[in-house]
Formats: sequence, structure tokens, C-alpha cells
Amino acid sequence: MDVVNPPAAGPDPLDGLTLGSPEWHEAVYRAYRDTVWRAASSVLGNETRDSADAEDIAEEIFSEVRDGKHIDATTRSIPAVLCTRARQRAIDRTNRGAKTADGNVPERVTVSEPFDEVELERLGAVVHKNFRDLDERERYVYRRLYLDRAKPGEVAVELELSRVRIIQIRDGLRKKLLRGTGIG
Repeated sequence: MDVVNPPAAGPDPLDGLTLGSPEWHEAVYRAYRDTVWRAASSVLGNETRDSADAEDIAEEIFSEVRDGKHIDATTRSIPAVLCTRARQRAIDRTNRGAKTADGNVPERVTVSEPFDEVELERLGAVVHKNFRDLDERERYVYRRLYLDRAKPGEVAVELELSRVRIIQIRDGLRKKLLRGTGIG
């Protein structure tokens, strides 16, 4: 049986360019910017209302490449490296909240009309009651993910569940905890 090789995807956009040169960086950006953006967007999904987070992640990745990170002469697949970094960055962003390019958490936005203390007490009481209503497994998942900062995969091994199931439990926790508060 003859093996048929698929046709080449086209000429390599980096052929003839010196690794690390300004022309090389520009060619990498032009060739892979959409791919990196899609990789970040695929992770962010419904977490973002527009493409700003994915664009920020793509710019951070390409900025790091310009600084000499991630790609060297031994790199076999530039798009694989860039997309892996973009997905990792997007996962970090969704798990830990948005961070700025320098790694610092941005300052909290102040609300123009702050809640009064009575409303805050009511919200706290509702959330506390909702927390007490969680079953033992949900409380454990909450404690491990949010207080201990464990990864879903670690908790999955501990509970002998799939990582996907832990993520589903995590996503359901927010709805359960905020039930009756009038918040999201």
C-alpha cells in the first residue's frame, strides 16, 4: 500500500529570515496572530463578552516572543508552542481572574452607588445559608479550588471523578451560592 503525503500547506512564512530579527518577529506575528487568538478564545468561551481578553493574551504572548521567550532554534512547531502558551494563559486568566501583562491583579473597580450595610448583611446571610445547603462534596470542591487553590485535575483524582465533572461542579457552585441574592 502506498502512503500518500498530504500537500504542503504553502511556503513557510519564515523561510530566509533570521531567528529573532525584527523581520522574523513581524512574520511570526502575521502568520500566527489569528491562530493564537483562536486558541485563547476557545478557552475563554463565554467568559468574555468580546474578544478583548483573547486579544490581550495574544499580545502578551507575542510580546514575550519579542523578548526572546518560548521559541529558540530547537523549536519544532512555532504554532504549537504559541497556542499552548495562549491556552495556558487563558486558563490561568479564567481560574484566577484577569491579570495585567506584568502579572499584577488590577485594582478593584469602585461601584458608583455602594450597597448600604443592611443590603450587604442580607446578601451575606443569603450566601451563608446557600453555602450551608451545599452537599459535602460541593463544599469539599469549593474549599480545595478556592481556598487551597488546587487545580481541578488534583481534586478530580482525590474524589475519583473526572476533571470535567469537577469543572461542572465548580460552575454550578456560583449559581447555588448566589441563588436568591439577585446577583448574576
